[in-house]
Amino acid sequence: MPRSPSPSAARALAALAAALVLGACAADARVRRAPTGVVPPTPRDAVAEGDLARGDGRLDDAITTYERAVAADRASVPPHLRLVAALQAAGRRSEAQARYAAAARAPGATEPERVLAARLATDGSSAELRRVYGDAARAAQGHAWWHLALAEVELADAEASLAEQARARASGDRPAAARALEGGREALARAQAAVDEAARRAPDLAEVHLYRGLLRSVEADALPTVSAKTAAYRAAAEAFERAVAADSALVDAWANLADARRRTREPDRALVAALAAARLAPSDPALRVAAGVALHDLGRHREAAEQLLEAARLDPTDAAPWIAAGDELASDGRLEEALDAYGRALALAPRRVEALARRGAVLERMGRPAQAREDYTAYLERGGPDEGAVRRRMERLSSVEAAR
Repeated sequence: MPRSPSPSAARALAALAAALVLGACAADARVRRAPTGVVPPTPRDAVAEGDLARGDGRLDDAITTYERAVAADRASVPPHLRLVAALQAAGRRSEAQARYAAAARAPGATEPERVLAARLATDGSSAELRRVYGDAARAAQGHAWWHLALAEVELADAEASLAEQARARASGDRPAAARALEGGREALARAQAAVDEAARRAPDLAEVHLYRGLLRSVEADALPTVSAKTAAYRAAAEAFERAVAADSALVDAWANLADARRRTREPDRALVAALAAARLAPSDPALRVAAGVALHDLGRHREAAEQLLEAARLDPTDAAPWIAAGDELASDGRLEEALDAYGRALALAPRRVEALARRGAVLERMGRPAQAREDYTAYLERGGPDEGAVRRRMERLSSVEAAR
């Protein structure tokens, strides 16, 4: 399968930012510490070995491993799907096209080779992918994989529609929001049908449980109440649990399990899943972020900062982990280090003005009001969205200075 959707670093960091107020977050000493002794499992086969290499950012190794799996069994669908996804991720789409077009023309071409050649000949739109995978699913009644590929397409469509709904609601366009929501629900219904068909053919397949969990997670975004969303995430977590029970090396199942457990407010269990994912793919910054968020929820700010700093090291182009690490360092009382983290974020992304407000809050705590005022002023001048809170901080600074 193409690498399945998993919680992105941006989504996890957004959740963390929502729990913080200008970087001032106190630890709760009463929080129970979560177990951390998760041992990485052994890959079950070459496909799983390739998945681990890809999750760890070693695309060339993953491609080589998938090629080995394809050579061992050209009629097996998963190695072909993984190989094509990895080649595209490595910017080698034209190579994949040429390879599969030649394989499809050759005598003795296998079904996966023909289907993937047809898939690579499309423009990549959801309509074209739906056509190719739909035709393959109807022609191959005996296995689940093309149905899961269809589910992947429909879930991507559902997520796009729900994101459009959120944008339309934010702009006050209710008719557009309603249309987008309906489109998302229709895509979810198609995804449900595809997963059900896959389950009918291979009820114990780990990826069937994975996609059922992904379906429930995306569905949660379309539900109107907190209780309904929580129930959907709980169902998603149960599906992801079944996926890792069937294949303990399935990184995406562990990562999505961590996200679902966080959303059901079970940070201990979220941390166990996040650490399992990070141990399987230690070079994936998004998994470090997920672990950092879980540790934050447990009030373990020093360890959260370590995970977030590692995420920043793994992706030196992304400012967001630096900002989140600064928040955790500030909560742990490591104020100079927090200032450094915010400074690094601003050097990478000067428009991330929230780092200015957070740095100003730390400077206040350090008794450096003039510098705090400079950061607050810069935040306002650059159009920071939390204008009211920052102005109140500046007013308080003025009051304190006047009293002196």
